[in-house]
Amino acid sequence: SISLSAFLERVNELQVSRNVSDEQLFFECLDLFTGNALVYVRSIRKDVCSWSELVNLLKLQFQPTDYDERLFEEIRRRTQGVTEPMGIYVAIMRTLFSRLNEKLSEEKQLKILRKKYRSGLSDSVRVNGNKDYRRFS
Repeated sequence: SISLSAFLERVNELQVSRNVSDEQLFFECLDLFTGNALVYVRSIRKDVCSWSELVNLLKLQFQPTDYDERLFEEIRRRTQGVTEPMGIYVAIMRTLFSRLNEKLSEEKQLKILRKKYRSGLSDSVRVNGNKDYRRFS
């Protein structure tokens, strides 16, 4: 089973790639859920008016109240692995940042990345200042 955030991220990717509106997604969403999530969505669906409202209720029901704090702690502890390519490290970190309910500015994200990437990278990466994500990849 995947986390709610990973599930919602994947649903969003598929929604965009298949050009599905939020309204369509909301009306056809029962196909997406199984287990407790399906039971929960069935029980509230008639009281909910939109996909975004449903997503908010799912987060309240299935994410811990300290979800952002836990995720931010994971982000704070995460460092680039010894054999992990820079591009993969940055992709993973961007994914983690995107799952925060309270979004960090790109500037704050980059500040965290600059502190956490593996030492020994080329001086040009450090010297360029990494003012946006393109400089990390």
